[in-house]
Amino acid sequence: MDTREHPADPGQTKQFLVKCNACSFEQTTAGREEVTQVGNDHRRETGHELVALEVPPSIGSS
Repeated sequence: MDTREHPADPGQTKQFLVKCNACSFEQTTAGREEVTQVGNDHRRETGHELVALEVPPSIGSS
């Protein structure tokens, strides 16, 4: 399995699945800035920490 990070296409924004392990919150986001904003908002409202998982382009485009 190749675990090296490959350079992203400059015109492509990475997609993330943002989940909370403490509650049922789950949201998809586009880009790291949006992940940070969603995480900050959720933490402020609930005190919970979120986990962001990058969605591979092959999954996000189907």
